[in-house]
Amino acid sequence: MTGAFILDVIAAVPAFAVAAGVTANMSLGTSALTTSIIPPIVETASYGVAVLSGVFTVNEIYSSNAGHNEVLEKVFKDNTSAYEGVGEILALICMGIITTGTVNSGLVSKGVHYENNESVEDFIKNNVHPGFQQNVKEAFMSDARVTTLKQDTTVYRYHGGGASGNS
Repeated sequence: MTGAFILDVIAAVPAFAVAAGVTANMSLGTSALTTSIIPPIVETASYGVAVLSGVFTVNEIYSSNAGHNEVLEKVFKDNTSAYEGVGEILALICMGIITTGTVNSGLVSKGVHYENNESVEDFIKNNVHPGFQQNVKEAFMSDARVTTLKQDTTVYRYHGGGASGNS
């Protein structure tokens, strides 16, 4: 692996993490787990893979100049098969991160949304006419979350359910 390869992994991590969250959301449904917990875990783990790949790369450069391989000797106890296997696994994971991140880069560059720290109560109080605040609360029930789109979008609302025709 080269430094450029490691930089490609690092550049792909944000889109890879969002794609993991979207996939989890599609498989498990929308929840705090799939929207707020899985993406940061995947992102952190992916950066960890990039760091480990960097360590392997630096070690390869060092060992080719020094004549001995410190990581092979001290970490893998001269088990060449294990050392090479871990290197290959890291390379495959990195290629997966790069490929998935590249294919899903639109999720990050266009910006799906980001969580807003404002409470739902405060948002409704500050942005919804007082006469409709209760209707909005009831319409969204416990699923309400304040999010801010990174890009303007048009949203069409169709009347339905228990809300009054005036809301």
